[in-house]
Amino acid sequence: MVPFADLVSARFAFLVTDFGFTRGTSADAGVEKYTRFPLEVTLIWGQGEIDVILSVAYSYSLSHAIFSPYISRSFYLPELALRKNPHAFSIQHGWEVIPGPITSPERVDLELTRRAALLRKYCTPLLGGDLTLLEEITRERRATAPNPRLERP
Repeated sequence: MVPFADLVSARFAFLVTDFGFTRGTSADAGVEKYTRFPLEVTLIWGQGEIDVILSVAYSYSLSHAIFSPYISRSFYLPELALRKNPHAFSIQHGWEVIPGPITSPERVDLELTRRAALLRKYCTPLLGGDLTLLEEITRERRATAPNPRLERP
C-alpha cells in the first residue's frame, strides 16, 4: 500500500511548485501539512474521510484587524469551494458522489486528486496570498458568534 504521505505529495506538489508552500513533517501517518505564512493547508485522512483544512496562523491573527485568535481561523475546502460556486459539488459540474468510506489506496488517491482539483479551481487567489475570502467568512462568523459575557445571568 502506498503511504498517505506519498499520495499527498504526488497530488499536492503544486502547492510547493506553483505557490511556494513548504511541506511540513507530521508524526501522524494520516496528517500532512503545507505552510506559507500566514496560511497552512492540512490534509487529514481518518475515519474513512479526507479533509482539507486551510488555517490562518495564530501569530498572524494576533495583530490582524479581522482575524482573531478566538474566532475560528480554520476553513474547510468545501466551505470555500461553495462560496465560489454554490454548485461546486453538483453532478452538472462534474462532481460524482461516491458512497462509502475512503479506505482503499485507490480510493484515497482518487479523493486526493479530486480535492487537489477543487483547491486549484476555487482557492488559487487564496493560495497566492489573497486572504479576502477568509476575511469575509471571519466577519460573518464574528457577527454570528455568541458573546459569552452577554449570555451569563
